[in-house]
Amino acid sequence: MCETTCAWASKPVSAHPLISWELRPNLAFLSYSCPSMASSAWDLKVCLQARTLTLSTDLQAARLSKTHRLLFFLRDLKAEEDSEITFGGYREDRLVDGKIHWLPVDHDEANDKGYWLVTMRDIIVDGQRLKLCDDFRDNPRCQVAMDTGSALTMGPPSQMAVLLNAIGLKDDCSNIGKLPTLTLELDAEGGGVYEMVLEGKDYTEHDEDSCATGFQAMELPPYLGPMWVVGQTILRKYYSVYDPKNWRVGVGVAKHSTKTRWHPTPPPTPHPSAPKEKCEDDDKPMFGSFLPGCKSFAQMGYCKRFPPLAHHYCKVSCAICHPPKADTPETRSPASHGLLQSDSDSEPATTVHGGGIVVSHQARRVLGHRDGEI
Repeated sequence: MCETTCAWASKPVSAHPLISWELRPNLAFLSYSCPSMASSAWDLKVCLQARTLTLSTDLQAARLSKTHRLLFFLRDLKAEEDSEITFGGYREDRLVDGKIHWLPVDHDEANDKGYWLVTMRDIIVDGQRLKLCDDFRDNPRCQVAMDTGSALTMGPPSQMAVLLNAIGLKDDCSNIGKLPTLTLELDAEGGGVYEMVLEGKDYTEHDEDSCATGFQAMELPPYLGPMWVVGQTILRKYYSVYDPKNWRVGVGVAKHSTKTRWHPTPPPTPHPSAPKEKCEDDDKPMFGSFLPGCKSFAQMGYCKRFPPLAHHYCKVSCAICHPPKADTPETRSPASHGLLQSDSDSEPATTVHGGGIVVSHQARRVLGHRDGEI
């Protein structure tokens, strides 16, 4: 029996793993979903004109779900749990209070730009309004794209600079445990407001040596305009529902596992220490390759032009290292030869400087007995 079959599959080796797969008799069509906002190499508008608003609208068109909803639970990176995509109804056990709060989506704007667009009134930092969305309109708003495919939360450079300055994360990470609480005021259905609240631990990442926020400034193409992109920085804390039938996005505080994901790190395999190279010139391989000896090699200025040869064979001539001086009569101090020995019973040693001459010792010597002592 021949029939058309629609399926969704995961392709782990792809940069855009979610794909739709339409199978028809003797023919298979494979089409990738549009990439996330963070991918600048793609022309998003061309992609979106070819395919409508992504997966959930395809579900609605294909009638694969009665409610046509698509739900995302993004795991806490430190918790023993997995991320989850649900088709249809949402799972109340994935929510702290079992409630979803609905945010309206402008149908025309969403179709034009290809993203689930909600509106934000402002961001509040420890009770202080930043007035990021203020302009000359009566009801100023910022457009916000809800994008589960973006790792970071991004915004226009000028507005993001104000937010990062208000957060005040120090370069040395000394205040990582004292960062302010952020509140995103979003327009909710019925003219209400829904507040997304983020503690410092929700929007930062840090280890022993470094720290960073999950926010980044980004200048978007002109046709998208100066909008914000809420990515995984925020959507890990919030369970999100995408409803193309009613053109709205639902959000609620996600209920994460309290069990910590821990995988022991195996001890590093010790590496044998590399043999220490001698500080010397080795003309033999140079001559064997019909090259000049190391001294001539250096005199012709080849040390910088051919650094591998200099490092391997001509370390001394190219001044890469300096061999220790051998203990020879020429390198010993005059005192070690007994030429100028101080008489311990005589006057103490003195040093006289002047005219480029240095006298480091005074001594008495017996040169002969015939003429007496000198």
